[in-house]
Amino acid sequence: MIDIDKNQLLNIKNAKKRGLINHLSRKKFTINRLVKMIQVLIKNQDKFNKISVKCFNYLKLDQKKHISKLLNLRINL
Repeated sequence: MIDIDKNQLLNIKNAKKRGLINHLSRKKFTINRLVKMIQVLIKNQDKFNKISVKCFNYLKLDQKKHISKLLNLRINL
């Protein structure tokens, strides 16, 4: 992930801590750095798969929280 604006940095930091993304700072951005980051993921399928699984599980957890909130809203009406 490449940050576009500083207001994204907190979310990027949290996603990076959870292992959901690789972060390339716009301040340090070059095409060569981006290409190297992509090459690492292509060469290291295990790392790519781990990130993919973590993203899938995070989204699944987020959906459960969202559904739970919706159910609580309906029950409380």
